Amino acid sequence: MQEFKQKNADNLTISPSNNFIAFYVSGNDTLPNRVFGLHDIVKGTEYTISTSISYWDLVDDQNKVFDFSPDSKNLVYLDDKDGSLSLYMTDITRLEGSTIVSSKLATNSFQIDGFLFTDNHTLFYIGNTKTNPYAWSLHKFDIGTGVDSIIESNVSYVDPIIKVGNAIVFNRLQTLGYGPEIYNLKTKKISQFKVPGISPKKQILHQENIQTDNVKGVLMTPTKNDLTKTYPLIIWLHGGPYRQTSYGYHPYHSYGLYDGILELLRKNNVVVLKLDYPGSFGLGTPYAQSIKGSVGKVDVRNVIDAISYAKNRYHISDVYLAGNSYGGYLALRTLVEHPDLLTGIISINGVTDWQSLLERIRTSIF
Repeated sequence: MQEFKQKNADNLTISPSNNFIAFYVSGNDTLPNRVFGLHDIVKGTEYTISTSISYWDLVDDQNKVFDFSPDSKNLVYLDDKDGSLSLYMTDITRLEGSTIVSSKLATNSFQIDGFLFTDNHTLFYIGNTKTNPYAWSLHKFDIGTGVDSIIESNVSYVDPIIKVGNAIVFNRLQTLGYGPEIYNLKTKKISQFKVPGISPKKQILHQENIQTDNVKGVLMTPTKNDLTKTYPLIIWLHGGPYRQTSYGYHPYHSYGLYDGILELLRKNNVVVLKLDYPGSFGLGTPYAQSIKGSVGKVDVRNVIDAISYAKNRYHISDVYLAGNSYGGYLALRTLVEHPDLLTGIISINGVTDWQSLLERIRTSIF
């Protein structure tokens, strides 16, 4: 294990045969290439493949990078070298020299976050689509035929998929947040835990996926929406910036609390726009990287675009910004730049001292 420490390798994953260890070395400002590696324990040989990064290593931000097939003949890993987080597979039985040769799996999803082999030819993964990045679904993918089918919708991309016996467990949106569901691999049926007072499935109402050139997010409208009336507007700004907003409750429990508050505001005749400004997750690597060198600039412009978008659709009276962490900073920065456009802001743990933050967190992307 000492040699992996010397390489600053993480995401160590051992094969079911105990013959291989997959490892990952993240890229940074001084080493702009990340390395996917496979160590043959028996032969003592090592195979690698590297891809470049332009700002920060988004793969290293994911919970899982590798998974082996049960027979240890195939390795699947996550990479975003083609512009979005996708799955790549290498045939371990055909390795030669010192280089990993892999091919991209042709799934139906735009971004993938969470995956698992259940047998030698079947992968389950969680993915979204480019047209609706907030619709994360559980997929079943046959690596032999390439058949990709959706098993369940509104699934948490934050929580891992876990195999337990002949079933897999995952989290799905319910009435009061996310709760576990079980998919039986033999019967191909889904079951939920019965909890008093909680409906196992959530119907999302009065929320709209917005994907224009300038505005990306979720628009929440009053229950009795009247285009002739005037409404106050709140724009919600998540933290990160590499985070994503959501339909309904967010799978992050802390964000789910904020979503509960925003839902109460919506019910009380407030138009709410949960904004995915540049740097956000789930919309592809170029959009996440677009904040490079433009912190407090391109993101502020995006907030202004969001205000204009809402005003073009509704009669808006007062405009408020609310956000946490980086979103709190963005609310403050926008207020400083455009005080005439805002009635007020709420900054929750917003960054106000960048020098202290950068001194304390040396690995910060900023």
